Amino acid sequence: MPELTFTYGTMRRVSRRWRCNCWQLRQGRSDVALWTFGDRSDDGMVTSRIGIEASAEAVAPGADLSPHIERLRRDGINILVIDEAQFASVEQVDALAQVVDDLGIDVHAFGLSADFLLNLFPGSARLFAISDWRMNYR
Repeated sequence: MPELTFTYGTMRRVSRRWRCNCWQLRQGRSDVALWTFGDRSDDGMVTSRIGIEASAEAVAPGADLSPHIERLRRDGINILVIDEAQFASVEQVDALAQVVDDLGIDVHAFGLSADFLLNLFPGSARLFAISDWRMNYR
């Protein structure tokens, strides 16, 4: 059964967890897609501070996900990994839940829960509310 999951924590720890999951999932598979909602890295690239990088589909925070979701369907994607999920809008998170429910695609979101002042990011708050399970990576 497909799930929407949210793994969150500090930058360093989430980055480590994301790297492990991303490379394990993508190794030799063509049915795994990677999106990033952040704007820290170059367009279409997710990078870590230690120099590991992966190509990704850059999604602007707040943008309509319809064309991106259509590509998932067209390309036969079964697993979607999302970096910088905290920057997704509430509407985008709701659309991701629809991807799970309607298309049967597993969505694994990674991000921070709060900013440096401990204010929840809207995308993270929505993921806390509707994800099938959450994991605080310590």
